[in-house]
Amino acid sequence: MKYAYGVNGHNFDSEIFDSVEEALEEAKRDYPDEDYVFIGEAEPYVSHIRTETILDDLVEAAADDGFDDYTDDYLTGLTGAQISELDAALNDAFKKWEEKHNLQPSFYSVENTKRYSLRRGQYHA
Repeated sequence: MKYAYGVNGHNFDSEIFDSVEEALEEAKRDYPDEDYVFIGEAEPYVSHIRTETILDDLVEAAADDGFDDYTDDYLTGLTGAQISELDAALNDAFKKWEEKHNLQPSFYSVENTKRYSLRRGQYHA
């Protein structure tokens, strides 16, 4: 589990931490004048390719390139297995490229937030 903090319970823009304790320590440094901070479970966004959208774009590009009369059957009737195979290949290639260029998303969603006292360093209802 990973954690993030914010001062208002709605906007979480901290780094992601391995523990609540680490998040509390950083919050104390960042917000020395605050009494409370909200800490929640951070779920990093995982980017992904939408394969069906790519397939639709390929058909549209062919039509835009002057082949509109010939695209009716282009990339239609694909099986679920074929789409899954392409989806895995595209997402694998994208992940490698994303990592190579250090372009992974740095944003995340936060769930199960709790209010903590920065003075006492503990959960406070």
